[in-house]
Amino acid sequence: ETIDLDALREVNPDVVGWICIPGTKISYPLVQDDDNEYYLDQTWKRARSSVGAIFLECQVSPDLTDFNTIIYGHRMKNNTMFGRLKEYIRGDLYEQAPAVYIATDGGVNRYDIFAAYEADVSWLLYVPGVSAREEKEEILRCAAEHSVIDTGISPSPDDRILSLITCTGRGYSSRLTVQAVLTQQWEAD
Repeated sequence: ETIDLDALREVNPDVVGWICIPGTKISYPLVQDDDNEYYLDQTWKRARSSVGAIFLECQVSPDLTDFNTIIYGHRMKNNTMFGRLKEYIRGDLYEQAPAVYIATDGGVNRYDIFAAYEADVSWLLYVPGVSAREEKEEILRCAAEHSVIDTGISPSPDDRILSLITCTGRGYSSRLTVQAVLTQQWEAD
């Protein structure tokens, strides 16, 4: 698909890209604000709505170059937004939808899913800007230990990963997390 990010930015300058998981309904503009509260109840078009938007953690790089690019979205009961991520936890979706694509001004990145699990909100996973090798190893170790799916993919601290995070529907102490590792990049023309 061709995504016209400039046209999307005419609607909202906070658009940094487009996220898509083929085989799911997840295909949305990706936005980023200077705090993580705004898009919890604002759509990407800046309309007030409980649906919110799919948004980058405010402290991660919009060019997706951090070790752990954190993306948040609501888990809607009608399976919109990040609603289908729960199917990775049940083991129903991985075979059908094993990759995440993000288009930015720089091109398109493909991330292969390697883990799906519930993560306690106190874990290092949620800390943006992790750069120490030991911290990266800790994030990857937790993913390997807690993942309910086995994809055979084992990222290293030298890789770049993506963490898709949504609510579990059972309170605020943990979050449903699907993680993927960057495996391919296509530069923009």
